[in-house]
Amino acid sequence: MQQYESLGDNMDDEIDLLEIMGIIFKRKVLVISITVIVSLIGIIVGGINYYNGKSVNSIIGYNYDGISKGLNIDGSQFTTRDIKNTVVVRKVYNEYPILKEKGISLTEFMSAIKINGIVPNDISNLAENTLKKGQKFVYNPVDYKITLKLTNNTDLDSEILTSLVSECIKYFNYKYKGNETAPSIKIEDYTTYDYSDRVKIIGTNINVAKKMVKRLSDKDFVSKNVGLAYEDITAMLKSIEEVDLKNISSSINVSNITNNINERKLVLDNKIKELKLEKNKAIVRTKVLKDMLENYKPNNQKMIIPSLSETGMKISTEDEYYTKLLKNYEKSAINTKVLEIEIQEQELKKSELSNENIVVKEKITKDIENVIYKYNKIAEKINVMNQEYYNRYFANSVRVISPTSVTSNSKAKIIILASIILGAMLGLGSAFLAELKDQYYENKSDAKNKNNIQNKNNINSVKITI
Repeated sequence: MQQYESLGDNMDDEIDLLEIMGIIFKRKVLVISITVIVSLIGIIVGGINYYNGKSVNSIIGYNYDGISKGLNIDGSQFTTRDIKNTVVVRKVYNEYPILKEKGISLTEFMSAIKINGIVPNDISNLAENTLKKGQKFVYNPVDYKITLKLTNNTDLDSEILTSLVSECIKYFNYKYKGNETAPSIKIEDYTTYDYSDRVKIIGTNINVAKKMVKRLSDKDFVSKNVGLAYEDITAMLKSIEEVDLKNISSSINVSNITNNINERKLVLDNKIKELKLEKNKAIVRTKVLKDMLENYKPNNQKMIIPSLSETGMKISTEDEYYTKLLKNYEKSAINTKVLEIEIQEQELKKSELSNENIVVKEKITKDIENVIYKYNKIAEKINVMNQEYYNRYFANSVRVISPTSVTSNSKAKIIILASIILGAMLGLGSAFLAELKDQYYENKSDAKNKNNIQNKNNINSVKITI
């Protein structure tokens, strides 16, 4: 008996499943229509969401000592502002006038640029475990993701971001890697200058080169191409400065040679006027000090300043003050004498100025040309060394890890999938509801017909009884 009941249940289940499949097949147009309509709506909504969620991205990475500690090459603190700095952003913004045409301001452009440090998964796990232990964990990213969502045109955004990344790298190289070169000297550019001025120009270029070399000599670097260290270059520059230039200056001073007497006389006249003015100041200063010494009265510990009354000024340490006063007087008197001698020397130079000594002029000109040639050779070596130095220590200090690409952070796929599932469920639900509705009206019609038949039978029954 139980076996028959079990078989009956299985038959009911099979009938129910067949009945369901029959209903779905019967209402297939309704099911498919609702599913398609809802899915299309979902696809449209998902597409809009995907379109609005699209942005362009690029990843740049830094590779130099200090970045893992959050530092720039120069030791300053590294922040995202070093990537999104005003100089770079403004330059890129000005390169695209279309942004102004679209009404996008520089501030809006700056705000649209998002920069996030990339933390590898193993670092994230390590940080999580460390923090769970109650310990401090600090990680400074070396790779950064730059995201731009500015216009509704991803092609334009991609172009702008590519330009932004390129300018960012160029600015970094300009600021830290540097393309420093030692200035060279062209002899023909200075032939009209006086000899002493040429010496000053050479000296200025040497000082520029020395300062640059000093900045780069912090590492133990020896050039493979040149075979020198920066310390060797410094010694060579000092040799030119302290030997060659001094010898040329000495020759110019001794021979008092010039290639422009009138201009040189004017310079000397101005110098003599300045010296005479200093001399007059020194004479007045010396006289005042002498009067102070002569009017000093040690008995009442007062001193008399010529411009004050006899009362004078009270002093506390007689010997100390008098000694200082005497030293100042001596110093001022000596300075006055030195100025007199210097004025005489300048006047003598003026009277002995000459441009007639052809032999001396040729020698000095030749010496200056030799020094320029020697300096230019050193400058060439410096520039070769600099290129090698930067390539060794700063090659690929910042580089593009991932070129510009378009991504979307939208939930378009989820929306579309959910709409398809929802459409199918609504279609099936509608099919069953339609079937229930039909059954309801069918049952209602059957009941009505049954009642009519019953009433008719009742009437017939009454007639027979009568």
